[in-house]
Formats: sequence, C-alpha cells, structure tokens
Amino acid sequence: MATRGKGLYIGTKVKSEQLPEGQYLLMLPRWQSCDTSVLMQTATAINEEEGCPRIRVEKFDYETTIPHDLDTRMRRSAGTIILPSAGDFTKSDYETLFRYGEIGPTLILGRYFDGFGIGSVVLDDGFAAALALHHLVQNGHRHVGVLLNEPPNKTIRDRIHGAENYAKLHNIKLEMIDCAITPGEVALSKTYDKFCEIIQRGFDFTALLGISGGSTLAAVTACSNHNISIPRDLSVVAIADEELTRTGSPPIDTVGSNVAGQLMLAVKLLRHPEKPLGSHSMQPELIQRKSVIPLSTKGDPR
Repeated sequence: MATRGKGLYIGTKVKSEQLPEGQYLLMLPRWQSCDTSVLMQTATAINEEEGCPRIRVEKFDYETTIPHDLDTRMRRSAGTIILPSAGDFTKSDYETLFRYGEIGPTLILGRYFDGFGIGSVVLDDGFAAALALHHLVQNGHRHVGVLLNEPPNKTIRDRIHGAENYAKLHNIKLEMIDCAITPGEVALSKTYDKFCEIIQRGFDFTALLGISGGSTLAAVTACSNHNISIPRDLSVVAIADEELTRTGSPPIDTVGSNVAGQLMLAVKLLRHPEKPLGSHSMQPELIQRKSVIPLSTKGDPR
C-alpha cells in the first residue's frame, strides 16, 4: 500500500459516462493508495445511509494534478469533491478550478483553497507535525530523524515547516532524510533502500518522524531486517492514515490524517450550498501504540 502521492500509478482517461442528476461527484487520482481506498470505502458507507445524496466515484490520470474536463458532469451533479494528485497546482489548474467554481459547488480535499467559489477540507498539517514531534520530545527525544518519503507539495512542505518551527522553539535537532521520491515512483522500495543506507552508515538520532504514512512502514521493515528494535532501539511516529499504521509490525504511533472524516465533512458542506464553502481545517489527534518510549528506558541509548 501507499499514501497520497505515492505508489504504483496507472494512467487512464476519465470515462465520459452520464452522471445522474443530484449525485455528488468524487474525483480521485488513479493510483494504488491507502487514502484513495479509504475514501472509496467511506463513499460506499455514505451511499448506504438513508436520506444521504449518493456519491459517484470516478478516477483521473495521475499525471494531471486535477482533472480538466469535468464541466459537463459537474453541471449534472449536486457538487464536486476533488482529491488532487501529487503535484503543485499550475496556472492551468487554477484557471480550471475557478471555472469549476462558477459551474457549481466544488471542494478540494487535502489542499488549502478558499475563494472563487472553491472551498477545501484539509488536515492542519503544520499542527500535525508539531504534535508528532511534541510526542517524541515528551519522551525525552531531542535528536529526531525526519523521513521525507513523499513527493514534495504544499501539504508536505507545511508538515516540514511545522516540525522545523517546533524544533526551533524547543531546541530540538532535526536530521532530514530525503528519499527523493518523485510522482510515479514506488515509494515503498525507494524508502526501504534509503533507510537501509542510513542504518548501514550509522545514525545518531534516537527517534524517527515519518512525514507521511505508507512508506514509513518501509523504514520500519528496514529496521527489522537489520535487527534494530522498535521502540527499544528507535522510537517511531508517523503522520498517516490510522488504519494503515495500525497494521504495521509493530503498530506505529500515529497522528491521524483522518481522510474519512475529511470526506464526511466535505459532503456535509455540500449539502448546504447556499453557504460560502470556505476552507475548513481538521485538528489531528495522536494515537499511541507503544512505538515511542521514553529515552531513559532504551536498552542502548544512542
């Protein structure tokens, strides 16, 4: 599995099927991703509830940050929700989104957008990174590796800045581990190889912060294969989908991205189109699963 912006991508064109009047349209990038899987499952659950407008899920080519040919389907829908691909918005993307805002209620998931008829539902990414780092600091860790395991975009940069700002306030040393992931690459294998290299070279940080979820588990696997015990030898926390890290070996302490909650809030907002959509930030929560322990209890403090 992979998280947003990572994994094995399969390009395809959006199908031009008729969209029944009154449905919501949910557009997802066509890639193998834990986030897209959770969103599809959440859409199915919403569709099974009585009295809720139905959600139609369609996918678009990952090479474009947003789909550019939704005008006809949007005119037949009650509202549109788009999860962008990994890249940053281009001038053409902005122009397309402004046009969509004129056609009908439109919301972006996971990226801040507020204006020209476009709204967004986002995780407070800066706070999420600060919360994860605070969890490590409370357990005595003051030298932290930061795993950059996703293609750079505004979401990832916000998380990095959140960690950096918290570190400056509390005199924490951060060591950036850039896995150099680009859109279209399989992040799991590349993150695994990078962290094996880090292990073989030797490291001084006592804890690891995974800036995104799925491929953080690749670093955990690298530790296991090199006889580095989590959390005895290295504490680990990730910003990730809650279910993905729950199934890790071991389960990983997580600041949850709550993509299911983001979709449910987006649908709720679209049910009241007379109100300005605006940007809505969701406060993340920390889930503790014992992959972070006090530095003083480590068998071999680094």
